[in-house]
Amino acid sequence: MALQQVRAVMNWLKMESFVLSANLHGGAMVASYPYDNSNGGSELVSGASVSPDDDVFVHLAKVYSHNHASMHNGGRCDDTRPFMDGITNGYQWYPLSGGMQDYNYVWAQCLELTLEVSCCKFPPAKELPALWTDNRKSLLSYIQQVHLGVKGRVLDGSGVPVQNAVVEVKGRSNMCPFRTDRHGEYYRLLLPGNYSFTVTYPGHKVLTETLTVPYGPDKYSALKHDFLLRSIATTPAPPRTHPPRLAPPPPVTTPYTWRGAGLLSPGPPGRR
Repeated sequence: MALQQVRAVMNWLKMESFVLSANLHGGAMVASYPYDNSNGGSELVSGASVSPDDDVFVHLAKVYSHNHASMHNGGRCDDTRPFMDGITNGYQWYPLSGGMQDYNYVWAQCLELTLEVSCCKFPPAKELPALWTDNRKSLLSYIQQVHLGVKGRVLDGSGVPVQNAVVEVKGRSNMCPFRTDRHGEYYRLLLPGNYSFTVTYPGHKVLTETLTVPYGPDKYSALKHDFLLRSIATTPAPPRTHPPRLAPPPPVTTPYTWRGAGLLSPGPPGRR
């Protein structure tokens, strides 16, 4: 992809709130999920580079592969190894830096898979109808997973939606915390279960709530929940008071005499 195209996609991701995406490739038959790369830290587990939302990614990959005509069988192309369930962690397959699925997840809060849908890198046009037939159900099922988890808004102490409020899920320390968009909306793809959410926004108390998340795709809607923040109460300044008026000074009784060129000075000699 040309540099200009890359920048266009990056700017597009900043402008819109994408939640789920995929990029399609040829050359293998597998659904690959983040991470593709590693910093060599605690994310490395048994040869895989595991993201905080690994359970969701594995689910998404299996939704695609098991609805595909043959991907879930784990069959291999001539130049690739077999893949159990037709899925793989990207790094465990082969390390790749600068991949789009990692960028979308880390920087754009959008969970993305890389879908390898043909052993042939560049399939001829006559094979496209068969490829569509093999992938149609899996594509539709994958798109339906956008309804996983919970979505809603973060409202400030006045009930106004706020941008850039941090919405974190306990146990999922994302490299870049998920934040609300310009409409005050947040989206969090999660499997069914109980989750503790922490919401932070400047000038407001930290909010912690536990939500029970159902399986939304069956009803074509994620759980809807708005977080209402409370403003931090500021201590009012005490009313301004004037200092008590002082009594006027007593009249000067020291005798004065004229000296020099008419300067007025105390009679008795003293220190100026």
